[in-house]
Amino acid sequence: MENIIDKIRTELRHSIDEKTLATSQKFFKEKIKLYGVKVPTVNKISREYFKLIDCKTKSEIVDYVIKNKSIMPRTALRYAIEKMPKELKIKAMER
Repeated sequence: MENIIDKIRTELRHSIDEKTLATSQKFFKEKIKLYGVKVPTVNKISREYFKLIDCKTKSEIVDYVIKNKSIMPRTALRYAIEKMPKELKIKAMER
């Protein structure tokens, strides 16, 4: 899983569009981290790497989320646990 995530991050960095990066920040009041990648490009990357993650078992994915919950952004964690059973959600949200 780590390898897949590193590849996604690398591909996002290689897909940066400087114009999109410059104009995207205007939509936010505070400074936030943006890659500056257009939505169709993000969707293409997502579809490509979903095929690699799709072959993983649920337990592998849940274990990965629980192992890395302390370094995941809160929003990413919420999306990751959205469809988990209640017991696993509680475990994932523990500090």
